Amino acid sequence: MEPCPVSMHTGNGTFRALADRLRSLGWMDTIPLEGTGRAGREKRIRIALLNGTARKHVSGFDLDEWQSLYPNANVGIVLPTLDAGDMMVMAIDVDSAAGHERKEDGAVVLTALERELGPLPATWTNGHTDPPYRHLLYRMPNVPHLTAPGAGLDLIWPGNRYI
Repeated sequence: MEPCPVSMHTGNGTFRALADRLRSLGWMDTIPLEGTGRAGREKRIRIALLNGTARKHVSGFDLDEWQSLYPNANVGIVLPTLDAGDMMVMAIDVDSAAGHERKEDGAVVLTALERELGPLPATWTNGHTDPPYRHLLYRMPNVPHLTAPGAGLDLIWPGNRYI
């Protein structure tokens, strides 16, 4: 999979074009979302059965239907398992204190953890337009039910959430 160098917010009827672009980079399970996750506009999945452990995979036919139903939807990515399920893509979601009404600033917490434990490996990022708030994407062994390492940091893995 390649890094995601494009905005996840579409508008102007371009849901399918962005979904196809992400699929060309290897992000196959692209889904329609409403909202942006910003204050007062909760990011919600538009279609059932596309998240969680019983999720189905997205087809070109699904994307055609969603383009007609939700042409201005934002695009989410369901994180994949890899190598027959032995590996997965996991994201560390670094939240801002203000944007997510958290008591802690995820970037400050992550910096403190890296100072104590050592830096995280360089990786692809996605998401927020205001660095250092973003998703850090890592390929790792498939281990279920991870726990967030600190306040203001969320972990996202296959079957849990989407980015």
